[in-house]
Amino acid sequence: AAQAMQEDYWPGPEPENLFYQKVAYDFIRGHEEIWSAWFPSARSCIEGNFFDEALQVCTMCEVGKHWQRLLNGSVTCSDCDVGRYSRLRGAVACEPCDAGRFQGEPGGSECQECAAGRHQSDTGRALCDTCTVGGVSGGG
Repeated sequence: AAQAMQEDYWPGPEPENLFYQKVAYDFIRGHEEIWSAWFPSARSCIEGNFFDEALQVCTMCEVGKHWQRLLNGSVTCSDCDVGRYSRLRGAVACEPCDAGRFQGEPGGSECQECAAGRHQSDTGRALCDTCTVGGVSGGG
């Protein structure tokens, strides 16, 4: 009987602690929902991190990106939209550019100041407006 049980679990010679190995094996086979939570996955990364498939670890989002939970429950890092930026790794959200500044590309890590002759009085903008005739701007 011991030989039959041993062949079900381990190829090769019977280990000295067969009983304990069988208990561990039975636990692993019957409780995947418990032990699988001990390992990182696309659904288990904390805010500001995504699951790196190649490395099999949770990794912080890069600058210019923000953390996002997808409809299927997994998480990813997405580029900040135009008019927004993130200068820190692990950002949960992107910040809008201040008035007088803009970010015209997705994935920005900072906003640029409007050039002389241009202005922007709103926040979160992708472009600066040209000053009207008779208007003056030293930038911003």
